[in-house]
Amino acid sequence: MGGYGMGMGPGMMGGCGMSMGMSPGTMGGYGTGMGAGMMGGTAGGAWMPDLNESQRTELTKIQDESRKRHWELMGRMQDEMAKMRDAMWGAKRDRTAIVAALDRMHEIRKQGVAQMLDTTDRVEGLLTPEQREQFRRRNPMWMMNGGVGQ
Repeated sequence: MGGYGMGMGPGMMGGCGMSMGMSPGTMGGYGTGMGAGMMGGTAGGAWMPDLNESQRTELTKIQDESRKRHWELMGRMQDEMAKMRDAMWGAKRDRTAIVAALDRMHEIRKQGVAQMLDTTDRVEGLLTPEQREQFRRRNPMWMMNGGVGQ
């Protein structure tokens, strides 16, 4: 199950249940974090222009911080999914609890998008204008600052 939205079926990180995804099967592998490819390779389809040592050091720091925030959000999403599951499949379906969990999941998803944009801004801030242009030409629109609606 990919794309934005939610539905019943394979959940994030495996298993079954509600899935709130911004990417194939996860809350943010492709949407809320920069991913391994941002470090200069092509993993995950991302590409980064040639970086100097200072840029690589700072990019590593940004990636580590982003990864930690991303996993914190994913943990919170899993908690809300468990609450929704319990409210859905308990002895008596609790509509109020289901809707409340869904509202919290939407908020977490918005936080993930904001995190992705913040991280992209920080990464682009490290680059020279020439590197930024190369980065924008070679990376998918969803990975770039302002890619949504631009």
